[in-house]
Amino acid sequence: MPRAFPPVEQNGLPAPRRPVPKSALSASLIESVAGFSAGVVSCLAAHPLDLLKNRLQLNTTSRSRPGDSFRILSAVVKDEGGVKALYRGLWPNLLGNSLGWGLYFLFYGNLKEVFQRRRAEGEHLGSAEFFSASIIAGG
Repeated sequence: MPRAFPPVEQNGLPAPRRPVPKSALSASLIESVAGFSAGVVSCLAAHPLDLLKNRLQLNTTSRSRPGDSFRILSAVVKDEGGVKALYRGLWPNLLGNSLGWGLYFLFYGNLKEVFQRRRAEGEHLGSAEFFSASIIAGG
């Protein structure tokens, strides 16, 4: 997998290169799992906030007051089934986010490899290639 930055120099001399151990897993698989995991973690962290946002948007009977967010979250926990209620409807969101991020990381990594193959040996990708790979991958 191509490096994003050249090695750091020490005392004006390039740092000695250490051999990188080869993994039994492909870089594409590792990046896909990383993206999938990132989607799961972000969804688990943000789902209660998404529920709060929806409740605040649906409240058309009164003006928002300081503390409404805390009152809404505590009412959901108290009246609708505990902390588990904060994650109601999680599965469709979790499935979409995790698969979306997993596929994005897969395509992004593969596109960087395609761009790297078009360059001379030892030449690093520029910011335009990184940006292009992210746009084409779906970013």
